[in-house]
Amino acid sequence: MLKHSGHRHWQEKYDNAQGIWYFSFDCGNEFDVSDFGVLPNSVDVKGEGDNQLTFELYISDQPVSVDATINDNGDINIDPQNVTITIMFFPITVEVSGFGSIESADSGTLNLTYKNELLSDTPISCISDLSREGEQDEDSDE
Repeated sequence: MLKHSGHRHWQEKYDNAQGIWYFSFDCGNEFDVSDFGVLPNSVDVKGEGDNQLTFELYISDQPVSVDATINDNGDINIDPQNVTITIMFFPITVEVSGFGSIESADSGTLNLTYKNELLSDTPISCISDLSREGEQDEDSDE
């Protein structure tokens, strides 16, 4: 019976991870992601079954998906994977990897590492605090 309880605990963490999360980045002094003005302030996490998650976000108005896994403790793992974005009409491929944790239904952390020789000679590591509350998207008719 205790094993069944463990399954419920995993299912709770998996369920808690899904939905819209708001975040802000801290990349230390090495890189300020806000300089590029391309990163959103939220991500939509979708459950794919069997501990699998997909982080869906828009970078420079382009859809980007990053695959992740979550374990029964709420620990998130993002294996290295390439995403391509276009900045100023130039496609750039960036390797993304990371780890994090969903502490509760409304808080978590995410540590991401970005690799791209055009952006930096060394990988860029950023820490994000995740929350369910944040700035709402500002819709404007330009």
